[in-house]
Amino acid sequence: MSLVNLLSRLLHFFILLIAVASTMGHLKDLECGKIRFTWDESKTYCSDKGKVLAMPKTMDDLQQIEKQCRRNMWIGGRQSNEKSENHFLFIDGSEIPKSLWDVHQPNDQMGNKEDCALHLNYRRKLHDYPCNAKFYPVCQKLNDKPHGGFLLGNSAEYESNEEEKRIQIGCLD
Repeated sequence: MSLVNLLSRLLHFFILLIAVASTMGHLKDLECGKIRFTWDESKTYCSDKGKVLAMPKTMDDLQQIEKQCRRNMWIGGRQSNEKSENHFLFIDGSEIPKSLWDVHQPNDQMGNKEDCALHLNYRRKLHDYPCNAKFYPVCQKLNDKPHGGFLLGNSAEYESNEEEKRIQIGCLD
């Protein structure tokens, strides 16, 4: 193999590597809101745009929000009423990974009032926060029906026979 051929292959490999790295994170068509809303108002804001509050599933997703939005943002997570305190679910019914929470979070520090998930930008992790506080929403487009075929609090767009789950988490419109 000639040196020129080897260098050409290496260049091709690095271009491919950069292309793959730039697509990391599963959040599609991410939109950072420019007006502060409560969590419920943020959910409606995203829904009116044909999107949902973002559901970051990995640290790469959180970094994508951090890089693009550069501020504290409401995400699509709420405390579930079906299990113990500090059990949070995304609006698609999946659990928020523990690795995304900051140290000692969620902690319900304000006494049973911190029921919504917030991406705290300067900490680069999630915190529980009172749902009536006003922060910017971060919305994402969904390409397919989410896991389980329902979206909590967005039943007009996604029908489901799992209404009980939406009631238990308290996210019905």
